[in-house]
Amino acid sequence: MSLTSKRVRIYRPVRWYYRVRYHSLGSISMTSQPLKNSSNMAADLYQDLARDVSGFLRLAFTLKRMTGINLPQNEKNLSLMASRVIHIMRDHNFAGYDQLLGAIEKDKTGVAVQFVECLTTNTTSFFREEGHFPVLQKVLRERAKIAEQAGRRELRVWCAAASTGQEPYTIAMTAIEALQSYSSIALRILATDIDRVALTKASRGIYTEDEISRIPPQLKSSYFSERSTNSGKRFVAKDHLKSVLTFAPLNLIETPYPFRFEFDVIMCRNVLIYFDQDTVAGIVGRMDKALFKGGYLFLGHAETSARRPSGMTTISHAVFQKS
Repeated sequence: MSLTSKRVRIYRPVRWYYRVRYHSLGSISMTSQPLKNSSNMAADLYQDLARDVSGFLRLAFTLKRMTGINLPQNEKNLSLMASRVIHIMRDHNFAGYDQLLGAIEKDKTGVAVQFVECLTTNTTSFFREEGHFPVLQKVLRERAKIAEQAGRRELRVWCAAASTGQEPYTIAMTAIEALQSYSSIALRILATDIDRVALTKASRGIYTEDEISRIPPQLKSSYFSERSTNSGKRFVAKDHLKSVLTFAPLNLIETPYPFRFEFDVIMCRNVLIYFDQDTVAGIVGRMDKALFKGGYLFLGHAETSARRPSGMTTISHAVFQKS
């Protein structure tokens, strides 16, 4: 049986988090390495695009306006832009950046979404920067104890860069293992990203053998089922792992965030490096407001230059607590 033969509901209901139904774009992970040219792409069009500095600057401005991502002008990024948008140009018979820009402005739910998603490369893995997860276990137990004492029945975690799911599933496995002594506390994890294609993969929870290679064997057998397909082995997240996760699109530069509740932990790792400092300050400030007092913010190891809001203290490398 095909693993994708059943209809998949991509986004579970998110009303328990959001004040209103929310359909904006969200956080992205992007690499500076351009994708390889399509063999069907006209070389002369690619060269024209890669030399179009004026068009690049307008597209880069549009990208920043839509997502907050900063893409400075240099030869590598000119090539990146050309190689990423070329399939949109081909699909819509656009002759140059002017036509693409016009379509982005006119079609906010079609070409505009394609534009953002083609500049998204979901570089991620299970247990990435693994030193954070023993710290996460410790703070989750601490927050669960505080929640019990306060009469709260749930622990809330926000994964702000879900990508294709490896990060939120890692958080979920870590949390379930850490909270086995707190059966009265319900675990809820909101996993957001800008890329709806990535969120589709994340919500299905289906991975190759290579993709799950970093998961310890005991956790792999506890949380994933092995299936055989025509394309080789696949590992499917079990229902008790999926049940604690809600996947939804969210734009980190939107203000204010539309949450109904505060979070005990926010994981926002390896995303802020793509924003300028003013945008980072705004995002981190809004995340501070979204945390419970005493809650924790985890950033990526390369993001320690991010300006912390006043009232947060450093707990560990790239881990901060709201005072």
